[in-house]
Amino acid sequence: MKLSRKFGIVGVLFTGLGMVACSPQPDGEQVPISEQVAGSQPGQQAISYPAPLGEEEMGNSNVLAVPYAKSWAIIHDANFHSMIDGRFIVFDSTAKSHAYKGSMHGGTVGGIDVASDGTIYIATMYHSRGISGERTDIIAIHDPVNLEKTGEIIVPAKRGSNMPFKNGFRLSGDDSLAFNYNFTPAASISVVDMAAKKFLKEIPIPGCTLAYPMGAKGFASMCGDGTMMAVGLDASGNVTQVTRSEKFNNIDDDSLFMKPVRFGDMLYFPTFTGNIQPIDLSGDTPKPLAKWSLVSDDERGGNWRPGGWQLIAGGGESDDKGVFYILMHADGAEGSHKNGGPEVWVFDVKQKKRIDKIELKTWGVSVAVVGDSLIVTNAEMQLDIYDLTKSRAYSHTFGDGIFTPFVVYTGQGQ
Repeated sequence: MKLSRKFGIVGVLFTGLGMVACSPQPDGEQVPISEQVAGSQPGQQAISYPAPLGEEEMGNSNVLAVPYAKSWAIIHDANFHSMIDGRFIVFDSTAKSHAYKGSMHGGTVGGIDVASDGTIYIATMYHSRGISGERTDIIAIHDPVNLEKTGEIIVPAKRGSNMPFKNGFRLSGDDSLAFNYNFTPAASISVVDMAAKKFLKEIPIPGCTLAYPMGAKGFASMCGDGTMMAVGLDASGNVTQVTRSEKFNNIDDDSLFMKPVRFGDMLYFPTFTGNIQPIDLSGDTPKPLAKWSLVSDDERGGNWRPGGWQLIAGGGESDDKGVFYILMHADGAEGSHKNGGPEVWVFDVKQKKRIDKIELKTWGVSVAVVGDSLIVTNAEMQLDIYDLTKSRAYSHTFGDGIFTPFVVYTGQGQ
């Protein structure tokens, strides 16, 4: 009781002091600051203040021209500093100023694809209390003109929470379906009707991973037994056929990276020890073709190997079709496949040989080709831009407001 009275008295005292300190003039009128300052010191001049600013109209935003210019890219910033706040950033790879065009929220390790009409789809997940609570998985729909979210599709809360993979979420060849990779740890693909904006089916893919679009409505998945599985679907998401390739992935001795470069129906997968494995997806069954080497005998003796995260990318607008760029490093060994490298090598798949070599300004961990720009995510988590029209020379670095841009897409989502 004494404690209560004591704090009650102190409270009254503080209330009184607060009232005195904040008391207005006796007549209730507030004196302007300039008059208070001027009158505080005899002979001191009044301070002149600028006129108040007018009211600013809120809600203004720029609109973006659609389709996006070929030099525009979409950066997936998974934002490892705050992973529930991933973003997809639209930027112009050729602009040395004002390159940042806008961004869309990406949730936790999302995936993105862009339909042929320009509509942007982002597959991701949220929890009701930020990092806990009820989980909801969605495919968010965004207007490419102003990047605003216009809708969403609820899908099963099973999406794989892994490092960013382009093939963790993909639209089908005709844009009618979407494939969302699940891992619970049971592996499956959620199939979504993009016109009706509704979930259709969950397709189990036991022992397999990711979705590589195949034909108009099907997909293929890489499997742990060294094969590739193909699933054909109808418009309702029903399975029409399942096929499996012969074994081609030597997982023990020369495993494939799961990140290929794609030209039409052809996928080119690099291997850990420096080979390329082509896979033809034009038929009903994935067809592995003859493997060929990225390195000479001398280079293999120096253990030159591919490495990085998104380590391979297709050629630019000025390149012949079938040119790709890949990160390489010397002294490769078991476990160095994620290291990235100091060089990017340029290959022609028709000739099956290297046609150029780029020494990087800064060690690279991922690459993308957008228009005629080679975009290298460097070890400092900035983007180094190389001009493919000027002898593939370094042009500039973009690092505004990005944290962990491990994957960069073209403006068309590839």
